[in-house]
Amino acid sequence: MDMILVLTIFIVVFALAFDFINGFHDTANAIATSVSTRALTPRQAIILAATMNFIGALTFTGVAKTITKDIVDPFTLENGSLVILAALVESVKTLWRTFFRFTTGVVNH
Repeated sequence: MDMILVLTIFIVVFALAFDFINGFHDTANAIATSVSTRALTPRQAIILAATMNFIGALTFTGVAKTITKDIVDPFTLENGSLVILAALVESVKTLWRTFFRFTTGVVNH
């Protein structure tokens, strides 16, 4: 298998993992007030948060455009795809760690 294809598959897998983990972080933050005040049931709040996260991911790409145009264009770097993969891996690791740290109360370093 070509190295570019393998790298692309890893990038897609880690991007999806990041999106999933970031989604349940956002959902917990977004629904806490509406559920605790009983404005929405937990089911309604989760469905609303999931729908809005999905719409937001599809329509608002300003941050990604700013990073790739104004800060650094990873496609002009010699190892730009590896930089993207490294950022995704670290992001997934950090989100996963913070999720368990704050939901279980366990602090591991």
